[in-house]
Amino acid sequence: MDDHYRHPINWYRKRFATLQPVSEASAVGTYLAVFVGPWWLRVGARWSLPLSGMRGWVGKRIEGNGRAVNLVRRAGQLQDFCPMQADQGPSLMDDGQSLIFSYAGNAPGMLRFFRDELRQYDEHRILAFARVNLPLLNLIPLPFMLKKAAEND
Repeated sequence: MDDHYRHPINWYRKRFATLQPVSEASAVGTYLAVFVGPWWLRVGARWSLPLSGMRGWVGKRIEGNGRAVNLVRRAGQLQDFCPMQADQGPSLMDDGQSLIFSYAGNAPGMLRFFRDELRQYDEHRILAFARVNLPLLNLIPLPFMLKKAAEND
């Protein structure tokens, strides 16, 4: 793992505030996820994924037209899991514009309480924060990086 994925959460918050919102139309594609932040957050995120309903989560696909979907690996196969609505809107981090992914009220597990906020980190990567709309959990933004997958990945 690159060292630039191991900064304190505040480093990602400050960096996020300097970034531009993701343009949904230009970001269409498949992205693989990397947890970023301090070691305890990266380890905790991997451990908590099954509890949140995202067993085997490996990334997201932005489809355009307000649609995105999570990608999970199950039985060795990459599968679509739990579609999301994609909209531009104000970030809970700093009120700046972000591409926001939200889940339907009938999403499995705890996903209906999640909201992902995305901004363009560089040409091939998106910095995202997952926010959980539950008491106490809403105080801890969960940073992750989405890296655009090569077309033959």
